[in-house]
Amino acid sequence: MIESSLSGVEDRIFKELAASAKANRIVVWTGPELSPQQVMEQTTNAR
Repeated sequence: MIESSLSGVEDRIFKELAASAKANRIVVWTGPELSPQQVMEQTTNAR
């Protein structure tokens, strides 16, 4: 069985990895795969 969302632990791990890489902004997307253009739109709207 494949789950469609991340567990709380998985979400936290991704956020901690991004923070340790000194990311300015962290967005964890759990929806369908995005095109590069959609990624730009989603990250711009996440502010």
